[in-house]
Amino acid sequence: MLFLALGFRFAMGGAPLWAQIIGILLLAPPVVRTGYSFVHDAELEPYAGVELRNRVLICSAVYAAIWLVYAFVPAYVLELDHANEMSWTTAGIVFSVMILIGAAVSVGAFELEFVSGLAQSGLYFVTVILLALIAGVSLAGQPGARRELDPDWEDEEFVDDLVQLSSPMQMTGVAELASIDRIGQLAGTVQGSSV
Repeated sequence: MLFLALGFRFAMGGAPLWAQIIGILLLAPPVVRTGYSFVHDAELEPYAGVELRNRVLICSAVYAAIWLVYAFVPAYVLELDHANEMSWTTAGIVFSVMILIGAAVSVGAFELEFVSGLAQSGLYFVTVILLALIAGVSLAGQPGARRELDPDWEDEEFVDDLVQLSSPMQMTGVAELASIDRIGQLAGTVQGSSV
């Protein structure tokens, strides 16, 4: 897989979408099976045969489906055109959530403790992320379409908002006038009621 990832990076400038999807699907079973061999409880008899195969396939399918969290949730919530437009900080949070969801799946599929499920899930997602980076897939940090059309769009909006604000001295003067008007209203109310 490593050589395939390097081939995509240098021959095509990055892995196409179809290769990314196939990679996510094909990497899951061997990585899940290998991870289970490390994290299963030594005091219990490990799963074997058909039962192990079924659990590996179920866990692999759910792990692959968890990538939909990366693909759609941040783009929807942050109103991005593509998932790779999110910042690396946001991507880190999303990847952490994906690992936690994967850990819950491992716990359910293989009856592991949460820490062992976390290790198995982490092994899969870290492996896929590293191979994606090696293959030249941009997972985050890419400028959006709005940013490409006008690189200073955020700066211009900030400057426009800043120009509309009054200076602190003008704001202080307005506050003083409002206070004087309020005092005058109160004084008029007091004079009117004492007559």
